[in-house]
Amino acid sequence: MKNFQKLIGIIALAAVIGFSMAACKNPSGTITIDPGETEEPEEITESGDPTLNEIGIQIMPVKTMYHKGEELDLTGLEITAYYSDSTYKTIDIKNLSVSGFDSVTGGNKLITVGFGGKTKTFGVKVFYTVIFDAMGGNWGAGLTTIPPVDAVTDNKVSKPIDPAKEFHNFTGWHTKGGSTWNFSSQVAEDITLYAGWELIPFSDNMDDITKYLKSQTNGSNIYNLVYLPISIAFGKMTTDAHWKNLLNAIDAANKFVYLDLSGSTVDSNFFNPVNSFAKGKDKIVSLVLPDTSTTIFGGDASEGAFKYFTALYKISGAGIEVIHDYSFYNCPSLRQIELPAKFKTIGNYAFYGCTNLSRVICYASSVPAIGLNAFLSTHESLEIFVPFNMVGAYQNDVNWKKFTITGK
Repeated sequence: MKNFQKLIGIIALAAVIGFSMAACKNPSGTITIDPGETEEPEEITESGDPTLNEIGIQIMPVKTMYHKGEELDLTGLEITAYYSDSTYKTIDIKNLSVSGFDSVTGGNKLITVGFGGKTKTFGVKVFYTVIFDAMGGNWGAGLTTIPPVDAVTDNKVSKPIDPAKEFHNFTGWHTKGGSTWNFSSQVAEDITLYAGWELIPFSDNMDDITKYLKSQTNGSNIYNLVYLPISIAFGKMTTDAHWKNLLNAIDAANKFVYLDLSGSTVDSNFFNPVNSFAKGKDKIVSLVLPDTSTTIFGGDASEGAFKYFTALYKISGAGIEVIHDYSFYNCPSLRQIELPAKFKTIGNYAFYGCTNLSRVICYASSVPAIGLNAFLSTHESLEIFVPFNMVGAYQNDVNWKKFTITGK
């Protein structure tokens, strides 16, 4: 009777708070409650464990600076998990997900660690690397490369020992764009610095000239020249052996050259290429005359002074004032000549038969005298380039106005 009264009381209580009898039955013998339209209760996990609210970094890893190629080292990293019941615990780093690290490139890296769907980030740094390219030089004993250097101290690198290169002076370390690198500057990216080299003008050691020319990979054709600076006192070119020896050295190397004689001298400042010497002239494509030469020797109607220069494309000279008669007579390969500000006179038939000559660049400060038929049988599109302020003077000159005059 007492048990029956208790059951009636439970049923009555359920009816008062809005629960149905159907919701009270359960095959397991337990009572389940259907909340109906009541508010959502606070979430409780199936196991009854508290939920993870967030994770936090308590201690950073010991290693936060890296060299290229090193693996991420999380030794010392301490991550704490915080739960909904105000409890917390330290997470074993083996249970963390990790992303954001690579040591292939330098710079700051943002590392993300995760646990239970929560994440935290922290930064590490991979040192920028500087590679030194000796550009054909070496550091002695056949050492042509040195290991890449990391910018460890204040993002800077120290200047290495200067490399050396046969026949060259070292001019410093340069960026790809050609700027000289200042070693007090900070390295802001992975870079390669290139050794700068300046070819030392050759003197009268012809063996060195031939050796240098033969060592060069270019020079096989007229579009891929070997630059050859020469500093020799030629004396009287018709009798002095230096000019002939130089031509023989060029011929022996069998390389097409850009011959720079600006640092050389000739007797009486008179440049005479000497037609009795033929060898080697056919390898000279671009020619810079000695700065001290004021006069270019001429020829006659049978042959010009540059008869054997069969590949000569361009000629210039900072000191030239006079080009004699027939100097470049029948020199069909010649396409361009540059004349300096002090230039004064072009002789008769000086460029006669230069069928490819299409550009004459003349910086003369006054209109030069021009001889008879100086440009006869040159290229049909021959153009004379002069300073802008001199265009009118040339166009008004009886001997020059028949040419196309262009300001430069």
